[in-house]
Amino acid sequence: MSIQDFTQQVEKKAHEIYEKRGSGHGNDWDDWFEAEKLVEKHIDPIERDCIRSESLFEATHRALPFPSGVDASKINKDI
Repeated sequence: MSIQDFTQQVEKKAHEIYEKRGSGHGNDWDDWFEAEKLVEKHIDPIERDCIRSESLFEATHRALPFPSGVDASKINKDI
């Protein structure tokens, strides 16, 4: 399962939780984290850890700017 597949499943499950609660606003984070737990229950533990690692890698590399003088187009993003 890819990170995109996982995210899509979590989005769907979070929306189901939101609707089950009566579509009340203000609990989006709670719905998302609950959905992650429910989706993760059906994933092999090793695959789950790979998805978490990929998600963390993407988040940290998206948030950190490249040092000045580094040509971002020459960075190998497939590491």
